[in-house]
Amino acid sequence: MNNVPNASKITLIVPTMNRSDFVIRLLRYYDSLNFKHFIMIGDSSNHEEFNKTNHVVREIKGRLNVEHFHCPDLTNYAVTYKLIQNVSTSYSAFMPDDDFLVPDSIEKLIVFMDKHSDYSCAWGKTILFTLQEHGAYGLIRSLGPNNQATHSSIEGNSAKERLFAHINNYTSVFIGVCRTKMFEKALRNSMEMNSTGNMSDNTWWTAQAFGERLTSYSLVLQGKIKSFDCLYWVRQSHDQRYLFNDTFDWLTSTNWLSCYNMAALQIKEDIIENDGIDEESAGNIVKHVFWDSLSKDINRGHNRYYGNNRDGIFRRIKNIANQIPFLRSANNVLRSVFCSSKDLSLPVLLNKRSLYHDDFMPVYLAITAPFENNKELLS
Repeated sequence: MNNVPNASKITLIVPTMNRSDFVIRLLRYYDSLNFKHFIMIGDSSNHEEFNKTNHVVREIKGRLNVEHFHCPDLTNYAVTYKLIQNVSTSYSAFMPDDDFLVPDSIEKLIVFMDKHSDYSCAWGKTILFTLQEHGAYGLIRSLGPNNQATHSSIEGNSAKERLFAHINNYTSVFIGVCRTKMFEKALRNSMEMNSTGNMSDNTWWTAQAFGERLTSYSLVLQGKIKSFDCLYWVRQSHDQRYLFNDTFDWLTSTNWLSCYNMAALQIKEDIIENDGIDEESAGNIVKHVFWDSLSKDINRGHNRYYGNNRDGIFRRIKNIANQIPFLRSANNVLRSVFCSSKDLSLPVLLNKRSLYHDDFMPVYLAITAPFENNKELLS
């Protein structure tokens, strides 16, 4: 990127394909907050969807540091790797087109990373929401902590310690604020693997799933991860999400073994490089890592399909209760009055007493209100 302002220290990397409404929502959000850092969009969309996004990019480019690249026929990881090679800022973050990263939290994480060179990445709290309508805009149906993305600090002194801590509570760390050089190395490690997949069948998803893990593992092996008590990532669950196949289909895909061999070799080399141990010991660690992670994945998948899913039963009861107006209203009032200011439920976040209220409200307005009204509501 040319003409990098001194204040710009991070680039948000946004791969997207045929989801212009979500990208436009994201751009409107950052424009409304006068976001001063860079946004790079790698767009694999068809021409109609690309042009919708590009129209808005041209409209706001004088106010927002945004670049929009057409990347036809490239996968998510190929787009991300292509973009990061053009990043000139010290930090970068993977930015899903249907989610939000909170600017004030990004600033806090950058301050920490500037002072602690032994950390490869930093992140904060995550919430997950669904809408009553399909698509990018509408009223919120549900919102709460994302229990599948509980971001903890990973601060072991050895690469081995950090890797085992990571798989015990796995979430892709590259959604955080990452050192660009480390993120680029992590992506480079996964690129060969992604070339083994074919977008016309399940082999592509197998390669993508391995690529995500390898990228995340590599960042953890290169340095520590810091978690902060701040609202950082707001995720949306919807029917247009890019989802991996389940564990059984992943394990039985035709390119699983070739992907595993490539991943295992790279992880082993990274452990040797960072911990200075011999090849046999590093190989045993890799085997142990996959035993642990696969057993968790298989058990989780089995319980989802065949187990006595008590959480699912309670969730269904809660959803039914939320359909009854007086119960829903009473619950919202009680939570807003009695819950902790650190509670991540919608009623509490909408209350000014919440520690995360100021960071949440711009996201809330971007989702629920037409853009023309957002600036008025935020002023």
